Amino acid sequence: MIKFGVLTDIQYADKDNRNNRDYRASLEKFLEASAVFSSEKASFILQLGDVIDEEWQNFSVMIDLWEKTTSIPFRHVLGNHDLLVDNALKEKVYSSLNLPKPAYSSFILNDSTNPKNNWRFIILDGNEIALYSAINSSEKEKAEEIRKKFKLANGKLPEEWNGAVSQTQLDWLKDQLTEAEKESQYVAICSHFPLFFQINSYIDNDKLSNLPVVKDIGLYLFEMGVSTWNGRAILDILDQFSCVKVYFAGHLHEGGYGNRKNVHHLTFRGMVEASPNAYSILELDRNNIVVHGYGTEPSAVYQIQ
Repeated sequence: MIKFGVLTDIQYADKDNRNNRDYRASLEKFLEASAVFSSEKASFILQLGDVIDEEWQNFSVMIDLWEKTTSIPFRHVLGNHDLLVDNALKEKVYSSLNLPKPAYSSFILNDSTNPKNNWRFIILDGNEIALYSAINSSEKEKAEEIRKKFKLANGKLPEEWNGAVSQTQLDWLKDQLTEAEKESQYVAICSHFPLFFQINSYIDNDKLSNLPVVKDIGLYLFEMGVSTWNGRAILDILDQFSCVKVYFAGHLHEGGYGNRKNVHHLTFRGMVEASPNAYSILELDRNNIVVHGYGTEPSAVYQIQ
């Protein structure tokens, strides 16, 4: 069994609340989650993006907190809010999170108790091409040109707070999945941006029964303005490989779930809006994905097919 902690959308900032976002409370929420991860002996912490809401000084606070409170290694995914810092400091965001630029990478975990339970984690960077990640006018113009190539279901342009992956990243993803199939590895895709949605766990079953398009068919979030601009291209690649078993994401603070072509799409609830908190311990084996939810994060067992 592979066991690790998951949290997303901490969005710490030293500023007053806005709507349901309690920015300052994220410090105590993280400390609670960190203590549970330690007591449960998580092998690593998967942080799915948006460590801060904005401004570099808030990053410094979070990094200092991590270093003082946990020895568990992090695996970071870059979120859109992480890049809402001065252009001169954007490079520092990547290095502080131990991420390459662009921030896509992979790592392999082997289960010491089961030699067949081997997983490849593929971290995507949906901020690679974006208006907010651009550090000069040329990059911003290029991002805007690419943005204009896509349309949402309502006919409007995609939102400026989302971005796209490059063709180079898509080619890399395909190479990674090809290698994983050759090695008989299961694959977990990790991105800040969710792609697919059937059930929002805030909606009760009675309400879901009146929303068959959501419950039974699902929504493609890149058509709704809450995902990667070219999310369809990512899905088209994932559809070609049976080794892909799960897609982890954040960004959509309400959280949600979908199952598409035997791939579980798990979108975790954003810590900044969760009351009292939201984080998880996950366990992976060759048969199941087990989510032990804390706070408002639901617990569940998803069968791997």
